[in-house]
Amino acid sequence: VSPSSALKAVDNSNLVSLGLINAKRLLVVNSKGGAGKTTVATNLAAWFARKAPTALIDHDVQLSATYWQQLRPANLPPVYVVNTGKDPVQRQTRSFQLRLPFNTQWIISDSPAGVTGPVLDQMVNEHDFIIVQVLQSDIDIRASARFIGDLLLSPTMRKHRKPMAVIANRVRSNTHSFERLQKFLLSLNKWSLIFLKDAK
Repeated sequence: VSPSSALKAVDNSNLVSLGLINAKRLLVVNSKGGAGKTTVATNLAAWFARKAPTALIDHDVQLSATYWQQLRPANLPPVYVVNTGKDPVQRQTRSFQLRLPFNTQWIISDSPAGVTGPVLDQMVNEHDFIIVQVLQSDIDIRASARFIGDLLLSPTMRKHRKPMAVIANRVRSNTHSFERLQKFLLSLNKWSLIFLKDAK
């Protein structure tokens, strides 16, 4: 596990094991790539960094969040970024080795695209709040429905339902697919819903 090269100046004596940090943890997940998951994760990290010490954990094999941090201007509030490597199999065994600044108050996790099964359950168990990213095409709605079903049936969620939100990204109103997306999302009782319009 390696911190972003842009943060090598951080005093390693201030780094502690993830399990010793008392921070709020947000997990950003989706059923497939290309839904804007990393964009949401990095924007959340940037916003929280304005309020309190924040870390971003990059679980995605593309390491896009790590690249984002390397391009982040030095005059902005720092976001400490670590990545769990490009091997998704080793990601689970490496998670306990993560070391973050001891004063971290917010942790944002950018999950691998389409994570499922025991790995998804472990990630849900390790976080306080779950954010699911969806798109409005019929194919994405169908994939998201299956993914959310798997999420709700995971052992952790069946034992203790955690706060959840759905972000519908790049939505285009006045379309049939948007109507279907709204119908699907409104069927998710007790979920917080956020719609981000397509900027095109």
